[in-house]
Amino acid sequence: MFALRVLFLGWLAVQTKSQLCMDDDFGVLFGGPQPYFKVSRNGTCQCPNNGFAGRGTLLTGLDQTSAVKNVEAYVSALHASIASTKAMIQTLTAVAASQQPLIDALLNPDTALSPASSGLALSQPSTTCLALKIATPGLASGIKTLFSPSGNLAQFYCDMSTDTGGWTQVWKAASTDYASSTLDYFPGSRSIIAASTYMMFAFADANNVLTQAWKFPIPPAFMLYAPMSIEWCNYNVINATRISDGHTTTQILRAGYASFGGPCDDSCTAPRIHPSYPTGYYWGAICLKSTTVVAPPTGTTPQGYLDFPYYSGFAVAGYENCARSDQTYSATSCTTSRLFTIFVR
Repeated sequence: MFALRVLFLGWLAVQTKSQLCMDDDFGVLFGGPQPYFKVSRNGTCQCPNNGFAGRGTLLTGLDQTSAVKNVEAYVSALHASIASTKAMIQTLTAVAASQQPLIDALLNPDTALSPASSGLALSQPSTTCLALKIATPGLASGIKTLFSPSGNLAQFYCDMSTDTGGWTQVWKAASTDYASSTLDYFPGSRSIIAASTYMMFAFADANNVLTQAWKFPIPPAFMLYAPMSIEWCNYNVINATRISDGHTTTQILRAGYASFGGPCDDSCTAPRIHPSYPTGYYWGAICLKSTTVVAPPTGTTPQGYLDFPYYSGFAVAGYENCARSDQTYSATSCTTSRLFTIFVR
């Protein structure tokens, strides 16, 4: 309507041989004389009560014609400015939409975003569940949004209650028959593992209620490789603590995708050659051995240690089990309510 009024008054001034007024003060504010938008018939330009100190200039003859052309140019520039503003608004709207997950996390850090992982303190972006726990002590367990060192958002399950909380879940079995020797930590969890001191093994149900939970300092090899995909047989002497009662012991953690017999203390052997597996017959075992071991792959010891999780058969089809280290591997099968999981803190 503003632009139409400008053009109409200019046209009216020419058609009626009237004079077009210029508001000099208005022009000063906006970079030069601008149309006053009032046709004068008595030769006087009196500025209306529009908030500007008023003085006007009468335009006649060629000046008036030129003024009308200037008005047209002004309106054209105004249209271009409006189009540019619209484009800017569209860009800002798109940027705001792309940051909506961050906005949601900032406004409501205790809201589950999706089943994969989440968390964020209002005071400072958190990179681990432990940092989130420190920033927001009363935060409940659940999916939390965390920030990677590169600034990307990622979602992880945070256990905020077990052993005072602050545990970030970096792996949980999503199958009971993987048949894989390349199982790795969750995407985006490497930086969290690198920033952590302790690792926790346990079995978890669908709601991440834990059983047989044990913690121990993270072996250097586990910083580089997940226990399921570390080559062959890996042995680390660890100081392990059972979460349920604080029982602590120094024993040998066995991991890797190599073959074995049945108990945790059984000999670790190279992948077996089989007609169906020309490159090797993998098996896989993670458990706690109770005494020292002869140099792999031929070491043998008496037995596994107590109820430390014994996760085995993940590298071969049809044999995935979730038992105790002091049992034979097949004592308890893995189910959807009993899945091997790894946390770090």
